[in-house]
Amino acid sequence: MDKINIPSVEVTIVYHCINRCCACNHFTIFHDPFCVDMKVFKDDLDDMSKIATVDKFSLIGGEALLHPQIVELL
Repeated sequence: MDKINIPSVEVTIVYHCINRCCACNHFTIFHDPFCVDMKVFKDDLDDMSKIATVDKFSLIGGEALLHPQIVELL
């Protein structure tokens, strides 16, 4: 089976942020702190890799660097 090609994928790994940037469109001031679970993240990527290839993959969020396991996610 041929895999589909996806030009770009963005995964939100956190919803919260410590900044209050005036141009932010993520509504971070309204979210409670949330960090994606490492196992869920890995399982989702494993599932996606079975059916698709991705040219550009980005980790985003309120402030993605606030995730306590950012190094492992990268």
